[in-house]
Amino acid sequence: NSALAEVVVMNSNQAALNARPADGWVSFNKYLKENATSTDGKKGTVKLSFTVAADGSISEIKVTKGLSTVADKKAMDLITTGPKWNGNSNGKPQLVKLNVRFGDRD
Repeated sequence: NSALAEVVVMNSNQAALNARPADGWVSFNKYLKENATSTDGKKGTVKLSFTVAADGSISEIKVTKGLSTVADKKAMDLITTGPKWNGNSNGKPQLVKLNVRFGDRD
């Protein structure tokens, strides 16, 4: 007479760790804050998307919302030359979306 009231099926991919900076988000955000300066003096946010492979390599960097040609290039350079990344623990490439703020230094 007893019945199973609820069944929860979890996809094994949900337990995977997402792609992330190798030294952690706190360290990465500090790096961005210290280095996100634009020589053209523009202030605002550049929105980027890029793919992080299982080995942590970065590809397909795109500006999804730009600020200026100079700031957009600087934001992309900060990702390509910055701290290393760890790939998704499920071994598949992952799309990462990231905002880089310019002019917010204290």
